[in-house]
Amino acid sequence: MDENRLIVDENIQLGRAGRFMPLLLGLICGIGLGLYMGWVLWPTEIIDATPSFMQEQYRIDYTLMIAAAYAADGDLGLAQRRLATLEEVDVNAWLLALTNNSILDSAPDEDIRHLIGLAEALGLGSPLIDAYLADEVELGLPGGDGEG
Repeated sequence: MDENRLIVDENIQLGRAGRFMPLLLGLICGIGLGLYMGWVLWPTEIIDATPSFMQEQYRIDYTLMIAAAYAADGDLGLAQRRLATLEEVDVNAWLLALTNNSILDSAPDEDIRHLIGLAEALGLGSPLIDAYLADEVELGLPGGDGEG
């Protein structure tokens, strides 16, 4: 009687495993087909896009990164080439507007200082930038005395 029960238990276990085989086979076939389609039939095409195609928020972020890189390496020529990839009609006006808006929007001080440093290196200025720098000097904030 124990032998019959053992045979019945084995059949039940095989039946459970048999139910999952089609699912497992379908999963494996689906992954294989997906990989074939993605790598062979329709592979990703790499297209070089310039920052001029980015949405405005990403263009702002890119400009902040350019200013931060300029603050780190001091390479004005490289910063100008990077700014040129934005393909703005007037890159200087774009940078000055971004700097002024960052001051007005109370952006992080480090971002503002980087933008001001790049703007000043390009010979740009505004009363708002002057007022911001005067406040930094008056409050004794780092960067306001030209060391920062």
